[in-house]
Amino acid sequence: MWELTSLCPNKCIYCYNDSHVKNKDELNRKQIFKIADELINAKVFQVCLTGGEPTCSPEYFDLMRYLRTNGIEIGTILSGANLNKKKIKKISEYVDMVQISLDGSNANVHDYVRNKKGSFDEAINAIKGFVSFGKQVRVSFATTKYNIDDFKNTTELCKRLGVASIRTQKLSISGRVKGNEEQIYASEEQFKEMEKYIYSNTAPIQIEYRSPSEHIEFGIKNGFATVMRINSQGLVGITPYIDVYFGDLKEDSFNSVWNKMKKGWHNEKMLKLAKVMNSRENGTLIDPLESRLFL
Repeated sequence: MWELTSLCPNKCIYCYNDSHVKNKDELNRKQIFKIADELINAKVFQVCLTGGEPTCSPEYFDLMRYLRTNGIEIGTILSGANLNKKKIKKISEYVDMVQISLDGSNANVHDYVRNKKGSFDEAINAIKGFVSFGKQVRVSFATTKYNIDDFKNTTELCKRLGVASIRTQKLSISGRVKGNEEQIYASEEQFKEMEKYIYSNTAPIQIEYRSPSEHIEFGIKNGFATVMRINSQGLVGITPYIDVYFGDLKEDSFNSVWNKMKKGWHNEKMLKLAKVMNSRENGTLIDPLESRLFL
């Protein structure tokens, strides 16, 4: 996953990487396309362009086209911001997967969770637009105490809109949730009600109910990383939920960073962190760090 920018017009109460304002020292165009060339030469088969809000990056459309025309499958995660029919059509020409964030079945719920009036309409227009161009649309739903009770209604809305699937999971205690867990996190009773609905198999569309620690558990068990995170400053990690990095693509070659990070789950410090991250019995993932850590 490539976080092109931390700039985002939304300020979601649950954002795991605290996106809203552009980071200092974000990659410039030359640096971005240097990394793109390294990804192509390394024969990386898939890249997911995300953010922040990736459409806030002036390089988003050119990078997407460049990677796709050089054989890399493209996924992208969008809020619906900054889009019109022309831009949706352009994105549809190059992406293999598009995921839209939809955190409620109506504007009152969705806009509150995302801290932006009008964001519900943006998400709905984006979903309708991509579906009209024949793209398979996935929706992500972030579970907070304010919107989890609206999950069933949201799945029904997704069905009407032609969405292929909806995915959700428990929030990680990171970013804006960290230190505000009691104000944001859904209760165990709320999760039980949602899970009862999910496991009843009565939902009108496919539901993916995942664990935020799934990639960590897999990495430890199998000894290799399944996620490569490139943040907007070119730092490379193996999980999006904590700021642990194995290199800096502004200074290091892709291959050297790749060789370090792909064995990241063998690193003793990383294994100790993983135990703390997965320490809660209810499946909640915790960010134990107070600052960035370089391994």
